[in-house]
Amino acid sequence: MQYSSLHADLLEVGKIVAQKLINALSSDYPEEMRSNVVIDSPVVEKKGMFSSSGHIDIYIDGKKAPMAAAFEWGSGEHATRGPIGTYVIEPKDASVLRFGWQPDFVPWNSPKFAGVVLDGAGTEGTYFFQWVDHPGIAPRPYLNRVIQESMPEVMKVIGLGTTGRLLSGLKEVADGEFMVIS
Repeated sequence: MQYSSLHADLLEVGKIVAQKLINALSSDYPEEMRSNVVIDSPVVEKKGMFSSSGHIDIYIDGKKAPMAAAFEWGSGEHATRGPIGTYVIEPKDASVLRFGWQPDFVPWNSPKFAGVVLDGAGTEGTYFFQWVDHPGIAPRPYLNRVIQESMPEVMKVIGLGTTGRLLSGLKEVADGEFMVIS
């Protein structure tokens, strides 16, 4: 395959996979994930007179959509990768966290409890906490589905021999971005 042809084909593959990824991230996922799908420029390397190899990275920008990894692999107690357990959430722009809530009892003796404004005779009200232990979210994978749905179109564009190497898997990138299909 010629260098310029492979470059053009990889661009087409990037568009196909990115659009399927955006479509898979329906309204059930945060808008930040849909709006931060990135297609990098194809990287093509000549291997000889008549051969080239290349790849294109399609990913969700982890700096603009940091929750993307949690949706794919879960987080906290539900994590399928990384540490398992609750994690602490503290206020960023205020002195306390604020929640509308109706617990079974008011947590007066909790060290994280900062106060409550009750709405009536029961426990319903606005609760204030210095921090909370968040249990995380269960995974709602979408990447493998996108790869499988993209495969027939990618095979038409690139050809069967190249497709296996092109969509060989997922990897995490250390610089804040994640989910590279390469």
